[in-house]
Amino acid sequence: MIGCTRSPAMYATGLRLKCALGWPQKAVGSTSKKFRATIPPSSVYGGGFCPPSLNTARSTSCIAPARLITPLTRCAELEKCYGSQKPVMLCFRAIAAFVHSGAQIRSQCGANIHRKMSLDQAHGPEYMQDAGAEKQHLSKRHLAVRRVFTGCRSPSRRGLVSAIIPAYNDAATVERTISSVLNQTYSDLEALVVDDGSTDATALLVQRMAKADPRVALLQKENGGLVSARNYGIAHACGEFIAPIDADDIWHPTKTEKQVAVMRDRGDRVGLVYCWSRAIDAEDRVLWDVSPCSLRGNVYAALIIRNFLPSGAPLVRRRCVEEIGGYDETLSARGATCCEDLKFNLDIAERFDFDLVPEFLFSYRVRAGSMSTNIGAMLRSRHVVIDEVRSRHPELPDKLFRLARGHQNREFGLTYLGDGHFTTGAYLLLKALGEDPFATLRLGTQRIYARFLRLLGAKQHASLGPRNLGRKFLDIDPAAFVDHPRATWTRGRLAYIAGIPAARPADSRKAVEETADPP
Repeated sequence: MIGCTRSPAMYATGLRLKCALGWPQKAVGSTSKKFRATIPPSSVYGGGFCPPSLNTARSTSCIAPARLITPLTRCAELEKCYGSQKPVMLCFRAIAAFVHSGAQIRSQCGANIHRKMSLDQAHGPEYMQDAGAEKQHLSKRHLAVRRVFTGCRSPSRRGLVSAIIPAYNDAATVERTISSVLNQTYSDLEALVVDDGSTDATALLVQRMAKADPRVALLQKENGGLVSARNYGIAHACGEFIAPIDADDIWHPTKTEKQVAVMRDRGDRVGLVYCWSRAIDAEDRVLWDVSPCSLRGNVYAALIIRNFLPSGAPLVRRRCVEEIGGYDETLSARGATCCEDLKFNLDIAERFDFDLVPEFLFSYRVRAGSMSTNIGAMLRSRHVVIDEVRSRHPELPDKLFRLARGHQNREFGLTYLGDGHFTTGAYLLLKALGEDPFATLRLGTQRIYARFLRLLGAKQHASLGPRNLGRKFLDIDPAAFVDHPRATWTRGRLAYIAGIPAARPADSRKAVEETADPP
């Protein structure tokens, strides 16, 4: 061994070069106290070292280990300070080049890994074999807060329709719902089933269908409610269009094809296309037609009076959903857990036009205990949503909100009467008579008469011909009525509603103009 001694000045120079080349802080800190004491304090800033010529009070050019500077850049700065030590600098430049090439390799490998993870996510949940058992790869992404979207896993694909199916203990009906989505005549779609913490066989059934059809994907999350599940699915969707449907509802096979055609034909000013709907029982038999509405364009004022499209009827442009921030997850904290659909429709209508396919292409299942039959909760939720609308649009007339109160009291009052709650039903109907007497008398009489006919079990009415009640939803022509169509509003009421379009935000008008297709 040939020993050699190094002066404190050499150690100080070596430490500066180590830090300049990105040497680990621990290695620098391991230097003995004897030689650390010889380094001028003015050379230390923020845990790093600066060449003497670059030392200034809190200079931004100091070379700290945490700065994103390449080894070659560090060497160039050091050469300016230690130009006389050219042989030493040549050695360190070679080392720096080696470190720099290694960093490039690591960066490229990291980019490849990130790209592989993105591709895996873009293809949805995967299933991996491990010791003969199947383990599902479950996404853990959550929407942190309302109105903030993480975006889809890859850029939305033009023409693709993303069906969002939230499910919670829906093993009895989820297969029929998914089948109605997969059997669409418009085949360019994906079915994203969001299992919201189910404890039954929902996830197992969806996995089985996903193996048979790659368009089906299962997303699982902790139980957070219907709105949370919908937003979770939208955040993972890759379609140009979003089509929500609950796990117990059914689409007609031509629904998506006809709605996409209308969306393409009307242009970017239309953000949502809806259709008419029917009510069905547990065996998919039609119970009644939901009163059809044929409103188009700016329907904001009409939605304040009546939410004329249920959750599974619309097809929405994805960019419109992203602009409003998805479904409002703050409603549950404000006691409005049953009006998320109304709030969503109002948010879209506030910015974009609506259009319609005038056929019964959607059916929702009526069952005891479902959210749509929780009358008291729906009444409270509607008050919260409409009060917020009134505070946001003080320019809207008081008469509009008076008509809205009359409509909700009339509808819920008749429902209470039908369920045998005569005291509550009569109280709400009296309130409706005070708010909107003419419509309450006209529509109330029609509803009571229709219910009377059902109770009598009438199979045929003189003016209707053969009835379709009791037949399966998919067996009925979507253009045919199963009940005598009842007009929700008179011509005068429609003219009044059309004459009060709500003002739209300037940013939504600008977005429509920017995305409009050139002539």
